Amino acid sequence: MIPGNTYTWIDAVTGGTQLSLGDDGYSAQSLPFSFTYYDASYTTIYVSANGWLSFANTAPSAYSNQPYPILSSTYAYAMAPFWDDLYPGNSGNQVYVKSGANYWVMAWINVLTYSGSMVGTFEVVLYETGEIVFNYDYLDYTGGGYTCGLNLGLDINYYNSYTGLSAATEDFSILFSSPIAPPLNP
Repeated sequence: MIPGNTYTWIDAVTGGTQLSLGDDGYSAQSLPFSFTYYDASYTTIYVSANGWLSFANTAPSAYSNQPYPILSSTYAYAMAPFWDDLYPGNSGNQVYVKSGANYWVMAWINVLTYSGSMVGTFEVVLYETGEIVFNYDYLDYTGGGYTCGLNLGLDINYYNSYTGLSAATEDFSILFSSPIAPPLNP
């Protein structure tokens, strides 16, 4: 995990697809490539209005965030750029997805909490190389608590979490690099 990675926002609105995710809504999304996450490869990801995504949980609707690691199949193979009780269907808040030649992005635009506090604009980008980037255009609120990171969910040794987000976070990225495969034996 590399907090403060070079910030490169990917515009998911222009040419992207707006998702109709109401309170605690979720949706299955096809990836444009096979993405390896921990020990498995996937072509579908399940996305939540509440700022988290899963490769294993086909109904990621949980709104009450918990710190990683979470040893539960409900949260196995999950990632969270900003997991909280979000409400993207409220007054102009939007969620978009977009695919490129070697990436897939999901962005929460001007998203509010369920109680109506502005959270901000952030996105998760999956690259065909296996890298994951969380980008934060801006955050205005982190007071209710949040979860940020990756969670295998099967073992306490396989997770990454970040707790340094604040209401002053702007133009900030976190890079999660995929493990490099060991060289083949000659």
